[in-house]
Amino acid sequence: MSELKTQGTHLFLLDDADTGNEVRKLGQITGGTGVGGEAGEIDVTDLDSEAMEYLTALKDNGSLSLNVNWDPQNQSHQTIDALVGGDNKRILICCSESATDPSFTSAFVLPTDRTVLDFTAGIRAFQKDFTTNEVWRASITMRISGDITITPAS
Repeated sequence: MSELKTQGTHLFLLDDADTGNEVRKLGQITGGTGVGGEAGEIDVTDLDSEAMEYLTALKDNGSLSLNVNWDPQNQSHQTIDALVGGDNKRILICCSESATDPSFTSAFVLPTDRTVLDFTAGIRAFQKDFTTNEVWRASITMRISGDITITPAS
């Protein structure tokens, strides 16, 4: 059985309109939840039904929540803050099989030696938190739009 470790997993924001920063690694991430989704349901119950009746609807990939150690000087955190409420962006989660990063010349080149989760999402929130005897932490909420393409490492 293969075990895919989380340590070494990286998230990238891809934006071909951000000249010189087309591939931006999101820094200081400590964890995340919500990758995947669930299909909705369509109620087709009618007056002749003896119980509720449903059809399976479209899959909704939901929201991805990321936990980070907030650093106001980190360029990726500044970028995420500026994107809250803006246009959807392409996001990659590159798993830990290698340290190869995506790149950009005239098009994006994704690593083939890492499992890659590729999707589009809008940044809905970047909430900062503080408490006694702790570092500043934050949570980033991304609303996934469309499907998540998973490409296993070769």
